[in-house]
Amino acid sequence: MRYKGSLDIALALKPGNDPEADAVWPAASIWVDMFDTARRVKSVKSIAQMPVILGVRRSKAQELGWIGAKVTTSDILAAVEGGRLKFLMTSATQSNSGASAYLAMLAAGIGKPDLIESGDLDRGEVLATVRGLLRGVERSSGSSGWLADLYRDGERTGAHYEAMWNYEAVIKETNDKLIAVRQEPLYAIYPDGVSVGDSPLGFVDRGRGKDVETFFAELQAFLLKSETQARIAATGRRSELARAAPIQADPATNIDLGRSLTVVRPPEPAVIQKALGLYQEALRRPSLTALCLDLSGSMQGHGETQLLDAMRCLLTPARTREVLVQWSKQDRGVAVQRSCAMDRDREWR
Repeated sequence: MRYKGSLDIALALKPGNDPEADAVWPAASIWVDMFDTARRVKSVKSIAQMPVILGVRRSKAQELGWIGAKVTTSDILAAVEGGRLKFLMTSATQSNSGASAYLAMLAAGIGKPDLIESGDLDRGEVLATVRGLLRGVERSSGSSGWLADLYRDGERTGAHYEAMWNYEAVIKETNDKLIAVRQEPLYAIYPDGVSVGDSPLGFVDRGRGKDVETFFAELQAFLLKSETQARIAATGRRSELARAAPIQADPATNIDLGRSLTVVRPPEPAVIQKALGLYQEALRRPSLTALCLDLSGSMQGHGETQLLDAMRCLLTPARTREVLVQWSKQDRGVAVQRSCAMDRDREWR
């Protein structure tokens, strides 16, 4: 097994690329649907269900009046606009949990979680709602696990972040670790529209013979057995079709895996692509990026070639758009060149 983010898995499935794997297991089906246009992934089945929710420091939730209350996305927007709430959230274009939170924000702005259409993304009031919500992002990342570590590190360093969008299971795992060292847990907020990562496992036929496909089928069947699903459910993940009973609800943290959810239905792949492009180029908070380019003697040859190739990629819009890291007009960057003979600074917008 090789661990990769959902986007990296998806990019490996683009026509002309070799995933170098017999199976793929991203966090959600949207990444397969968007990039596997040749439809090479077969026999796809959901192994676990992972809603993306908002975990709020319990004292902050108390301050906002959210303990025991039904909290809507409008309530979250009002708290952000009033300067009363900031949160951690992964990048919508680099991590599935960020994409899920973002799609739920779009659905709330549109007012219909069951269907997001391309035309909805052209409505000014929808974009204003989502832009307002994203102003609450205090720190971002490309990994859901790294984000959870950042939140817990904030307790140690004194940053004391207020909230975090993440998988329900990751919120639970974070709380388990916080409570173990007698630190304040997160209080789970389930808004009126939640995106769910369906953790799909699918087979990629690379012509390696029937034995490989048989092994995959046996592995998938094992993961879907009731005994295995019960072990998965014990980690705070949900099972599809009630294959396993959820763990007991926790009133103190509001984690409730048996809670019914209003699920945001994933849009068509082309609509998701358009939505992610809007996020990257127009809706997310602008970034200030500093790059230090090492062109000293030790980099001569292969190292320098790699460095220059990386910079060409970063500064070529067509290439950054392929991997969803394109710059916006509001982004600022500073490149600093360091070598034995010269030091140069260059700023761009």
